[in-house]
Amino acid sequence: MKKRNVRSAVDANAHQVQRAARQELKLGDHLRSPYVIRAVDMNVTNEERKIHEWVLAGLGGNELLFSTPNDMNLHRHAIESLARTTTMYISVIDAWVTLLNYEERFRNRDSLCRYFFNIEVMTDTKLRSKCVNHNTQYALFKKGLMSSAKNNLEVVEMRNIDLVFFPLLDKGHYYVVVFNLKNPSVVVIDNRYREVSDDDQLLQMYDFITNILIDDQHLNVVVHPTGRELDEIGQQRLRMDWQTQNNFDDCGVFAMRHMETYMGDVRTWRTGLAQAGKTKEGQIASLRMKYIAKLLVSNYNKKKEYVVKEVEKF
Repeated sequence: MKKRNVRSAVDANAHQVQRAARQELKLGDHLRSPYVIRAVDMNVTNEERKIHEWVLAGLGGNELLFSTPNDMNLHRHAIESLARTTTMYISVIDAWVTLLNYEERFRNRDSLCRYFFNIEVMTDTKLRSKCVNHNTQYALFKKGLMSSAKNNLEVVEMRNIDLVFFPLLDKGHYYVVVFNLKNPSVVVIDNRYREVSDDDQLLQMYDFITNILIDDQHLNVVVHPTGRELDEIGQQRLRMDWQTQNNFDDCGVFAMRHMETYMGDVRTWRTGLAQAGKTKEGQIASLRMKYIAKLLVSNYNKKKEYVVKEVEKF
């Protein structure tokens, strides 16, 4: 019994030492600044690591940690799905989309204007039902666009937007389709490397959104000047050095990185991701920590000050 008490005392002392060390680590000014970095690097700071540890500690239950003026909310359990090597909550992707759209306000005026729709646009199961006619499908699609764009008609009609991003989820797998309205093209960005057959479900999902947006529906309805040009261009499924074959857990992180860094030109596109092996695994782990910090201490997060105070007490 005495040995157990001694061990408990030692463990308690060790915990106090670790806690004191963490408390000495204050969040730096770069995590409080209004300055926006459009793409994070791979180097995890001590502050970002501490935020990650605090999220995984599970303190406070399923509390609200991310909330924006347009009512995009994330609770701790959702953030934890980004922190762990597991399938990511849809709400995390949608929160990331919200943050990227916010950051587009601060872009260089010479860069292309990007807009990111959320996954909600394509989640209604009736959209791809063979029992639903084209008019009903389009009405559902338009409703999803309006909801994602918060009823901003200019965004829904894709005016003054150069790159339109659609993150998609199909059978638990996240990937991204990008429509370039400035220099007409359509690309599919998927971290999985594989040959695609005509009956592939992913290809069917892509075909559906392309058809409803270009071939006979949305861009024609809103009389978008690029609609006809896109109609004559086939899609390009991008091949990237960092694509994976047997990674089924990190597609959400890859999709976040692809949306964050893709600026419309494959030739100049830099994600910073390694080609293969342990280096890339480490990079994905780093991005999980970086993205948690970017979401939680963003100036767009109304819970930022609460998060900062709680992390500094941790």
